[in-house]
Amino acid sequence: MKQKTYILAITAVFLSCNNQPNQVEKTAIAKTETQTNKVDNSKYYTQQDTILILTEIGNTLKFAKSDFNKIVDEHPELFQEFPEHPDRIYYRFVNNVDFGSEQGQDVYYVLYAYFLKQKNGITRYVQQRKNLIEIYLRINSLFAHFQYGGTYFDHQKMRILGYAEYSIYLFPKEKN
Repeated sequence: MKQKTYILAITAVFLSCNNQPNQVEKTAIAKTETQTNKVDNSKYYTQQDTILILTEIGNTLKFAKSDFNKIVDEHPELFQEFPEHPDRIYYRFVNNVDFGSEQGQDVYYVLYAYFLKQKNGITRYVQQRKNLIEIYLRINSLFAHFQYGGTYFDHQKMRILGYAEYSIYLFPKEKN
């Protein structure tokens, strides 16, 4: 009987000491981090009235000059000196206003790949990029087959561009 009393008392103490820290909204943290690290990314601005981004999988994104330059200003995470995985960057920095929908997320990953491709070298890794995208698309196709399809796998096709470009960034670089 005494053991039951001790166990109940200890359990009550542990349950009553449940002080949870205040949670801060993720977007507020991301905005704070972004604002403290303001960098001049104007070198990425387009001077053309419209910019077309042609992807390796046959899709084309079209941006007006003002929209594209606004993205450059509002998303400095796309130009980090040491890029992070696209999933990590997306969930850490993107709010629901800009790229919050499934299609918006697809566009974000294409933009991520577009800017990282410029950093990696557009022509330098053409064959590796093509091979990685093909491998990732086939794996995506297999998973789609196993799950009997769904829109998730179609969205993954656009996001694969970001994954492939990040993989190229991780390649060991040759020193000349």
